[in-house]
Amino acid sequence: MKKTTNWASEESFKILSGSTVAYTSPTLVDSQVRTLEVCLPASTNSQYSLEMNDSFGDSWTDGGWIEVYGICLLYTSPSPRDISG
Repeated sequence: MKKTTNWASEESFKILSGSTVAYTSPTLVDSQVRTLEVCLPASTNSQYSLEMNDSFGDSWTDGGWIEVYGICLLYTSPSPRDISG
């Protein structure tokens, strides 16, 4: 979930698996709370990084935030299967 206030078009984020970009945020709109559902590709260590960017370089506007929920996996042989959605 991503909340924006002002200057949302300057804000973006990426989810990385190692150095590979797994997801890039869409264009954001001012004064919005937006739910983004994303299916991430499996990674070798099941770890991801969140990279938050501001194109103007003055950081995200006060009051803007991002919330990330966990991933639910059912482990089967030989590989996991996403059952979250």
